[in-house]
Amino acid sequence: MRRRLAYLLVWAVATAVAAGGSWLGIRSIIGAAAPQRNGPLSAAELRAAAPATIAPPTPAASRSASPAPAPATPAAPPTSASPSPSASRSASPTPAPSQPEVRQAGAWQDTGGGVFRREFAVRGGTAVITVSESAITVVSATAAAGFEVDQDAAPSSSRVTFENDTHSSSIWVTWRKDAPYAEITETV
Repeated sequence: MRRRLAYLLVWAVATAVAAGGSWLGIRSIIGAAAPQRNGPLSAAELRAAAPATIAPPTPAASRSASPAPAPATPAAPPTSASPSPSASRSASPTPAPSQPEVRQAGAWQDTGGGVFRREFAVRGGTAVITVSESAITVVSATAAAGFEVDQDAAPSSSRVTFENDTHSSSIWVTWRKDAPYAEITETV
């Protein structure tokens, strides 16, 4: 009987040591493969993660019809001698001064009659969308080089997705509580 208990005790200790050693080895691998995130990314973190080579389209008929301070804003810092304001506006300090920054924080423009319009510039391309309480219309969706565009429209929402083999940029728009609402998702 004592011999059986001794074997059982040795087996239990060996099993505990093996399981503990395995956990310590696997824990470091899991930590490296999937680091802990405390919460969702903010808009500033998303802008910082976007590549610096993306530029919103410049030749558009709608640009000339609407006020165009957006293209002039990024180009203004190189002509002035103050680089620090451009660094505070840009989430990424690496873009060359001549490259326009990607802006996700644009506001909806009220075009009258309860219709709102907004241009979205994401890594995969640009989209111009109008939204009212009764309709959501994708005015244009232009894919960047190497991306394909896909549109999914429903009566109460619309999604424009720009995809290639390694990246997906999605813009989802709906009407909520008397105002337009949009979510932008960049997936690698």
